[in-house]
Amino acid sequence: MEKVQLQISSEQLEVSSLYESPLEDIVSHSVADCHYTLTVKRPEVHFDVVGILSYQLSLENQEVQFSYKLQLTSFIRPLAVSTEQYGTMWLAFSNDTKQNLALVTDGQDPLTDTLNVLKKKLGLHVVEVIGMEGIVACRLIQDQPCLLHCRVHAGSLAVWLRSPVPELPDCLMYHCQRALEDT
Repeated sequence: MEKVQLQISSEQLEVSSLYESPLEDIVSHSVADCHYTLTVKRPEVHFDVVGILSYQLSLENQEVQFSYKLQLTSFIRPLAVSTEQYGTMWLAFSNDTKQNLALVTDGQDPLTDTLNVLKKKLGLHVVEVIGMEGIVACRLIQDQPCLLHCRVHAGSLAVWLRSPVPELPDCLMYHCQRALEDT
């Protein structure tokens, strides 16, 4: 195999190679690592990544195309903040969405059980639970926060999301809903 090249692109993500391409110098039966960073340009429910691996084999050019769909949750990380920090941030953020979601009712404490499902499946940080309310925080990898205020109300979970990023609350709400439907 000779003249090996890998190209990765996405309309929704910024794609950057961390190193010069190590592929051109691959020798027979060897392995090369390619490292790319993917940065969210604008939050969406999912992101399409496409790539082309081209190479020359016995003087004949070959090409392999591939595509992969990444969920927003691939770019979500817990945001560890105090209750006081959460309160300050909550007041500063203006982009929000509200929705009632299903409660997990298998255990003795539906609020805690539901928040634990969201924590586990989406990578959220439970800041504090007081009575029938819980506050939760997360961030996109590039430190763009999203806060959730959750309250048990009439047999469901009333969720209010806020963020400085306009699209993030709606996109994350979609994943919250899916995570709770799949339990």
